[in-house]
Amino acid sequence: MLGTKYRFEYELIPDVESQASEGFQWYVVRLRNIGEDTLTDLEAQFRLVGTQGTVDNEAQPFGSLFPNEPKTLSFLAHVLETSQTYLSIHGRVGNSNFFWDAERGEVRSEQKISIKLRMEDLNKDLHTKLEQARQALLQQKEETRAKADVVTHVLMVEIKDEYKRNKEAFDGWIKRNEEDVTRTKREAKAKIEAQIEEIKNEDFTTWSKKNEEDAEKWMTGEANA
Repeated sequence: MLGTKYRFEYELIPDVESQASEGFQWYVVRLRNIGEDTLTDLEAQFRLVGTQGTVDNEAQPFGSLFPNEPKTLSFLAHVLETSQTYLSIHGRVGNSNFFWDAERGEVRSEQKISIKLRMEDLNKDLHTKLEQARQALLQQKEETRAKADVVTHVLMVEIKDEYKRNKEAFDGWIKRNEEDVTRTKREAKAKIEAQIEEIKNEDFTTWSKKNEEDAEKWMTGEANA
């Protein structure tokens, strides 16, 4: 592919001298800036399109080109049996964008430029919104963590208070039961001691009565009869 289309004199040919891996082919692009303006932010795009619609695409930025300055670029592409090569370049002239391809030359497309700028704005806006969402999520996490800490603290206080109340109630129950047990023991002991005294008194009374009967029998002579 040889030719001159405004802003470039160009040549695109296979590089048969350079060795490439099996299934690949190097291509050489020679450019010259034939305009009177310095071109900046340049990027060349090489496409190799096969008959079956197979596309091999590679982009390569290459900075700037002053008037009449040449530039040589190399592209590595898959080997296709029958293929068509395409070369396009986009960049800037002063404050304006331009698009150029080897078939039509320079094509000024304000729509394409505006779409690109719009996409850049959308990307910036998306990035801003994503960052805002990330910050909001982090803040929400911090607020949720803070709320969880407060709730946990309140629950712990409630649990401690409930435990304290239960412990006091249990201790009171234990104390009351200990008092009841002590009183019951004391009453049982007193009752047992009373019963023992009663038994002792009963035995003494019985013994005394028996002795009186024996004494009376002896005095009346019944004991010798």
